[in-house]
Amino acid sequence: MHEIFYINTAKFEGQFTKSQLGKIKLLFNQNLPRLIDLLLYVPVKYVKFQDCVDVSDAFIGSDVTILLKVVKHIKPIYLKGGRKTVYSIACLTQNHTKVLLNFFKYNQTYLDKFVSDKIVRVRGKLTFYRGNYVFSHPSLLGTSESFDENTLIEAENFAILPKYSLVDKVAQNDVKNIIKIAIDIAKNSLSEKINVLNENLENVDLITVLEKIHFPDNEKNLLNSIKTLAFAEFSASIFTIQYLRKKDHKNRGFSYKKARKEQEILLENFAYPLTCDQKSVFENIEKSQLGIEKIFKLIQGDVGSGKTIVALLSCLNVVKTSMQAMFLAPTTILAMQHFQLAEKLFLGTGVKSEILTSKITAARRKKIVANFKNGEIDVLFGTHSLLNDELESEKIGLIIIDEQHRFGVKQRMKMVKKQDAVDIIMMSATPIPRTLAMGMYGDIDVLQIVEKPSFQKEIQTSIMSMARYEDLISHIAKKIDGGEKIYWICSLIDDSDGEAGVFQRANDIKTRINPEKIAVLHGKMKEDEKNAIINDFQHGNIALLIATTVVEVGVNIPMATVIIVEDANKFGLAQLHQLRGRVGRGNLQSYCILLHNCEAENPSLERLKILKNTSNGFEIAKEDMRMRGTGSLLGTAQSGDVGYKIASIQRDFDVMEKAVKFVKSIIKDEKYKNNEYISLIMKIFSDEINEDFLKS
Repeated sequence: MHEIFYINTAKFEGQFTKSQLGKIKLLFNQNLPRLIDLLLYVPVKYVKFQDCVDVSDAFIGSDVTILLKVVKHIKPIYLKGGRKTVYSIACLTQNHTKVLLNFFKYNQTYLDKFVSDKIVRVRGKLTFYRGNYVFSHPSLLGTSESFDENTLIEAENFAILPKYSLVDKVAQNDVKNIIKIAIDIAKNSLSEKINVLNENLENVDLITVLEKIHFPDNEKNLLNSIKTLAFAEFSASIFTIQYLRKKDHKNRGFSYKKARKEQEILLENFAYPLTCDQKSVFENIEKSQLGIEKIFKLIQGDVGSGKTIVALLSCLNVVKTSMQAMFLAPTTILAMQHFQLAEKLFLGTGVKSEILTSKITAARRKKIVANFKNGEIDVLFGTHSLLNDELESEKIGLIIIDEQHRFGVKQRMKMVKKQDAVDIIMMSATPIPRTLAMGMYGDIDVLQIVEKPSFQKEIQTSIMSMARYEDLISHIAKKIDGGEKIYWICSLIDDSDGEAGVFQRANDIKTRINPEKIAVLHGKMKEDEKNAIINDFQHGNIALLIATTVVEVGVNIPMATVIIVEDANKFGLAQLHQLRGRVGRGNLQSYCILLHNCEAENPSLERLKILKNTSNGFEIAKEDMRMRGTGSLLGTAQSGDVGYKIASIQRDFDVMEKAVKFVKSIIKDEKYKNNEYISLIMKIFSDEINEDFLKS
């Protein structure tokens, strides 16, 4: 294996400044990573820059690049209650039209670059507010003494600008400079090129691919590089499961007793009749449980279709036979919701359940591990904490994995290896065609729940322009007064390139609605803080939750009846459908409002109309894939599903199909043995895999 994968960044401390080493640790949870992991800290999106336009020719709500003369800085004024006004920079166009540059959160060093009487080239989303053209948090692209573009001093020389996920005290330029040094180290330290396969099975240089991803020279090279790494990551993931399935194929499963009485009690606690699809899927699972067939099944069901109740029913036969089950979820919030539902439904059945997460105390953890090992816990819920080697029991019969694609290669491998004869049931709301699912996982049994529970009302979806923003605020204020809960989704945490982040939107709405009823939620918060906010949203005073897509999967609040997605045209259809599934969980009429800033003929609106006209997740996924082209690459998130560093099932579906074919071809005749490419990608995407694994 090539030496790059063993090189820790610490070996090159002398090539980074002390400040840069500190920022690297902040990005990697206070650790200095392998050099390859630093290089794989890829952008979450890309921004493409256009030529300058005149403000009078620009469409309100669109992203534009414009030349402006800086007139003066208007610094914030502190108000009662600790609030303060926005930091504004007043500017004029060449035609003397007034434009305001607003900054709700700012770095003074950055603002000092906007020098009075200088000409600046900025880019952002153009809005119109109280008689003024406004840019919120625009990007500074260059400065000049005059409006002649030929005299501009470029802040950066780019056509496509990468944007990285940040943590506190780390800026975009910090990451770019660190990555640039890492690439130079890789080029100078390697004794030979590292070849990887692209989607057409052609050799390309890995470091060149990474360089194009971080510092793209054109759109075509960027797209090809992303596809190359996506192909590698899909191949590593698919190979892991295919290999273990091949190795484990002859192992027999358990034969369980039928828990007829316990099933009746659970269904009585549930209080709603199962749909025909739910009954059919459970009967399929139970038939396998009562025999000796080893279970390896994937339950696919749209959001709100009732997959979890089927999974919990499947645990009863396992416990009746004095065996144990594990229930894994990708997030603590989702694991807790599954556990709370189980506690309610298992009441009176005799089933003992518990939850284990990374946030509990060491003493509590030790007790739960001991109780599970000696059989005092029947069903254990949790996140990846359940995959730790300390958590062992000879009686594990069933592992249920919710949203399995959100776990990484290494985690998936641990799941399947947990016990040789363990039964596996996976659940997913991400639609994957049956033939492709079988290609990814081997001889998996794909079960589908299409029918929705009868008590759920159809969610009414509408498409709304930001021009009706004030009307919308008045409408949701009435909903809140009536005791209903509302989600407001933003694509960003902080404002960027004219897009409102959760903080800006919260600050604005708090001037119109009681601030005590509003909370902000995003993925960079500590787990305990996120859980407390979700709990307060579900049971407490919070009525309006302004959040990023951290709520996309699993959050179940029956009183949440409205979800508003800002800049909906910038989301994929499948992701919007997942977000829509956060409401309509109870028996109240629910609504999904897709906010946009597009012109009437914008093709993005045609995509949104698909979502408005259908609630079938499988149909939406097909349309999403059909309509998506290379143009969707720019301006959208590039980090794929959680659990993948690069790849995305929705975006890179065609690449995944090629990866499936490639892996099947090398698994069939055991061509993976001593295969340099397989060894390479497994080492990149799963650093704890033993070399002997690939040679056995």
